[in-house]
Amino acid sequence: MGTNSVREQLILEVKDRLGELAGIKTVMRVMPEYSDLQSFAVTQFPAIAIVGRLPLPVQKKSSRRPAGVDTFLSQLSLDLYCYLMVNENVDTEISDVLDDIWAKLYADPTRGGLATETEVTMEDNVVYWPPFAAFKVIAKITYQHDTGGI
Repeated sequence: MGTNSVREQLILEVKDRLGELAGIKTVMRVMPEYSDLQSFAVTQFPAIAIVGRLPLPVQKKSSRRPAGVDTFLSQLSLDLYCYLMVNENVDTEISDVLDDIWAKLYADPTRGGLATETEVTMEDNVVYWPPFAAFKVIAKITYQHDTGGI
């Protein structure tokens, strides 16, 4: 059931959309270790690792029909860890990648009809360990589902 859950479909939809960005070279669903990043080729950067959190139910809507199914409005947060390999103009590279991600996530806030809205936030710190830099974007996706799956 989990491979077809709305949560999994949302994660895959975001992964596919970010994979369409010309400025992003690698999109993965695992958090790389520092040693993993060191083994990446320069052509694999910028890279994004998507980590899905557990959905948080925000509202329950009880069915008024006799055999009706209750529905829930939940919020799924996806942590998008963005990794760059840059020696110069780190701030410019961060701005370019952030602009691309921001525009792509807001281009379809319904995630292809799977969600009701998408909100993009970020952590305000950037981590530097030359030649790498990393920052985190958070996509908060609100969606509806029933009791048959999350």
